[in-house]
Amino acid sequence: MTVSSGSNVSATAHFVDVPSSPGSNSVSSNGSTPVTVVPAPSPGTTRLVQYIGICNNDSGGQETSVFIGAIKTVKQILAPSGGALQYATNSGWCIPFTTSSILGATGPQGSIGATGIQGVPGSTGPLGGPQGATGVQGPSSNYFPAGGW
Repeated sequence: MTVSSGSNVSATAHFVDVPSSPGSNSVSSNGSTPVTVVPAPSPGTTRLVQYIGICNNDSGGQETSVFIGAIKTVKQILAPSGGALQYATNSGWCIPFTTSSILGATGPQGSIGATGIQGVPGSTGPLGGPQGATGVQGPSSNYFPAGGW
């Protein structure tokens, strides 16, 4: 299975060879010739493709085609920058969405919001406390003024 596209497109494939073992392959396009994502199996071996992921890493859109052999086109899409095309055994081909393709560019920061309302006053603290120090003793009751009475 080969992929033909512009430059800066990467592809990964996972497969199982029967009666042999699991395998995988990762490639990047050079923009001029198709690249093989799933190589042909050895004679007498059946290759079951489980997953293919193709991602456009370029800053612009890329037309991407997936072929079986040199003739039959399986899928052909115009992948946007950051876009992808995926194949999974149980779900078939799909174009997954990415956060950047849905949300777009980040906008400017908004202004600071209004100040919130004042909170409820706290409760009064506990009553009482330690006893204060003893005061200074006053004059005695036998005090006579200097001029007498």
